[in-house]
Amino acid sequence: MMQKKHLYYLLSLSLLIAIGPLDSLGQSLQDNSYQSDTLRLDRSSCEAYLLQNSVRIVAEELEIDKAMAEKWQAKLWPNPSLEIDEVNLWSTPSQLGYFGEELPPIAGNFGRNLQVSMALEQLVQTAGKRKKLIAIEEVAVEQSEAYFKDFLRELKLSFRELLNQLEYLENNKTLLASQFASLSQLKNAMGKQVELGNTGKAEYVRLMAAQLELKKELFEIEEELISLEHELALLMNLPRGTVLRLEVSDDFPELEKISTISLGQLENEAFKNRPDLKVAMLEEKYQSNMVDYEKAQRIPDVALKVGYDRGGNFMLNFIGFGASIDLPFFDRNQGNIKRAQISQQQAQLKAQYKQSSVLGEVRTAYFSLMKEIEFYRDIDHQYDAELDGLLENYTRNFSDRNISLLAYLDFLEAYLENKEILLDTKRSIRDKLETLHSTIHGEI
Repeated sequence: MMQKKHLYYLLSLSLLIAIGPLDSLGQSLQDNSYQSDTLRLDRSSCEAYLLQNSVRIVAEELEIDKAMAEKWQAKLWPNPSLEIDEVNLWSTPSQLGYFGEELPPIAGNFGRNLQVSMALEQLVQTAGKRKKLIAIEEVAVEQSEAYFKDFLRELKLSFRELLNQLEYLENNKTLLASQFASLSQLKNAMGKQVELGNTGKAEYVRLMAAQLELKKELFEIEEELISLEHELALLMNLPRGTVLRLEVSDDFPELEKISTISLGQLENEAFKNRPDLKVAMLEEKYQSNMVDYEKAQRIPDVALKVGYDRGGNFMLNFIGFGASIDLPFFDRNQGNIKRAQISQQQAQLKAQYKQSSVLGEVRTAYFSLMKEIEFYRDIDHQYDAELDGLLENYTRNFSDRNISLLAYLDFLEAYLENKEILLDTKRSIRDKLETLHSTIHGEI
């Protein structure tokens, strides 16, 4: 792959030479880099910072408070209603003369010939409607809490995968930067030999092309890191101008212990812990309570009344009591009851499907991780160190002119590809382990 790109880089070298050596270019970029505050955290500290400062988490958690407010509202009694009616603002002699009677004042000279009626009404819910509505809202609160836990589960998974990608890019950047520095030393040494006429310029130009290729790959990694760091800063709600630097550690999952975990144990953990499965089960309970509530709506509520009438009856001050109730001749809430029953059946079917879905997710994540671990175990544990040792030998032999530049560059390309495979495999194991953690909503 590196050889196929040589032509492109040879054509680019004329412009590169015009603007200066690669080393000075890198130094220029470093000098003009944006100055910002750096926050260095390890993985656990990053996650703790996320949970404490993320705006998305705070916003999602408010959904629980909204559900609690709905439950509070359901506990309140209906307000009584007060009606004031039949108030005459004036009275004429002809009106008073019709019956030949006058109304006495209410107090002092106020209220003479003033007629008024007042009524106070209170709605009384029957068939336990209020308790049934409270039971519905209690389930809604549990659902909101389960939704929030499921949101955290998915957020942690995506966040940990971003950290894995960040660590992978940092390691890859370190690898390429090391080889770039090595090629720089070889290029400088060969440049002196070219000036002395001890070697041809073609090999020197080819070495510069290889170095330029590494520089381009480093630029691409830097662009990915900038984008990734911005995404992490947004999730963690970092202060403006703060750059996250992940402290990379050498710890790696204990694959031997992971391999001893049985699939049945993981499935049991998922059924017990998965919040989205709990949401599905709670939806079934919610719809069951809704059926009870809609059935209770068949029984009409009663409105109790007490009224006062001044001057509108055969009594001067009349106080009467009454009650009103709807007669359920036509509307017995049949449609709403049927809808609630269908919704309950839907919730039952969705809960069954969710159980099967969770089981499938656990199995997929488990076997995917096991295959990745098997691939990693097939790689000799000494292979990484052997690659480094072989590269040192190739570099030394090329410096001593025991091998050709072409042989050296071929091995360098193979070295970088194999190193990237090792880094990518480790990242893949971390990602798939976190996926398995997410499917059971727990830690292995």
